[in-house]
Amino acid sequence: MILAAMKFLQNNTCVKFMPTDRTDNKTHRIVVTGAREDSCSAWVAYRTDLEDKETKSLKKKFGFVSLQTVSLGKSCLDSGTIQHELLHALGLYHEQSRYDRDEYVQILWDNIEEGNNGRSSTLTKFIRKL
Repeated sequence: MILAAMKFLQNNTCVKFMPTDRTDNKTHRIVVTGAREDSCSAWVAYRTDLEDKETKSLKKKFGFVSLQTVSLGKSCLDSGTIQHELLHALGLYHEQSRYDRDEYVQILWDNIEEGNNGRSSTLTKFIRKL
């Protein structure tokens, strides 16, 4: 299923996934791992400041310079979800986080559960830091 999701992205975008061996230290790697919990996650883009223990351990074990993990639990093993997490790893954010989102949509804040409203914020502050 993971290879099928990667193939779909390759066939429908300009993204190319390439196999690599452990001796090639110049290539950035995206490693797909099983999640400890039944969850799906990937950092958006490669960020060394947000590496988790598993990523650091894999880098040390195999001598990789650049490594990012995509974590997939049991309920994440469908093509759409795998593509979603791979696209996060490649640097894509959710559309509802776009800095210009409010010019195109209206957020109905009363329909968002308390505690989840942070997921609806835009990337304005982050973009300004770049």
